[in-house]
Amino acid sequence: MVIKIGFSNLDERNVFACEMRQQLEQLACKYDDIKLIVRDNQHDTQRAIANVQVFANLEVDVAFIYHIDERAGINLTMPLSNKRIPVVAVEFRLPMARFIGIDNQAAGLMAGHEGGKWIRDHWAGHIDKIVFLTDQRVISAHRERFSSALNALKTEIVSD
Repeated sequence: MVIKIGFSNLDERNVFACEMRQQLEQLACKYDDIKLIVRDNQHDTQRAIANVQVFANLEVDVAFIYHIDERAGINLTMPLSNKRIPVVAVEFRLPMARFIGIDNQAAGLMAGHEGGKWIRDHWAGHIDKIVFLTDQRVISAHRERFSSALNALKTEIVSD
């Protein structure tokens, strides 16, 4: 029996995403009974949805979805869920999917503490304003990282 794994990758122009795909390919080629099917989302939600539909039509045994648009979550998981295909969300959470990725709260805390140390060392612990810019497609991941970073930053800097 061959196990079919679908991997819907974020964007082949993204170095990290390419490295992830390459590592999956290297691992999969070690096993004769695993077939890895890779699709490129090209950072485009409509393409990601089409790629998921391909996996549903092929009836893969499991699908890994690496896509940034959290708002499209149910559209990315439902075609697979309807066919009882397990879904693993990579880096960005999706409804009805297992999640693998970094701990956003821990990443934010680390960034906030390190940023605060730098501000203490270079600006005597004083800052005027903080501006967070993010991609509008990322909702919960960035909010969790940024709020944790801000909380950690507050403990490191001087408040007036």
